[in-house]
Amino acid sequence: RRFGFYVEPGHYDELIGHYRSIFGNERVKVLFFDDLAADPQRVADQLFAFLDLPSVPLGDARAQNEATSRTAARVFELVGRIPGVASFSPRLRVTVKRLIGRRMRGNSEAKPSIGINAHRQLIEHYRDRNRRLAETTGRDLAHWDQMGP
Repeated sequence: RRFGFYVEPGHYDELIGHYRSIFGNERVKVLFFDDLAADPQRVADQLFAFLDLPSVPLGDARAQNEATSRTAARVFELVGRIPGVASFSPRLRVTVKRLIGRRMRGNSEAKPSIGINAHRQLIEHYRDRNRRLAETTGRDLAHWDQMGP
């Protein structure tokens, strides 16, 4: 209960059911982040087709908000204060940010990990919901119930 703020947004079956009850099944499109990460253009095309819009080729589909270390974020903030940097094109600023992030990645703080017991509890918590989501979407989600590495 203490962590409901983090856990409840993962109740996808309930959220989708709520939207479908309001808008109808035919007006709700369910897409998966894994598919977006694997093939952004294909997912975008599915969305365009659902919205009855012409397909548009995606430009740079790489993540635009890559996680960085606190140190890299601070360096980027300091670089942003250098006179004239604000006049750089958005594309150049993103490139600089990526370069700083990559350069400093080795110095970044360790990524927080979840304990094995908490991981097991989350798998158990979501198991029935994942099954209902799989039924709702016709998608095999069995891998969501695995411990993984």
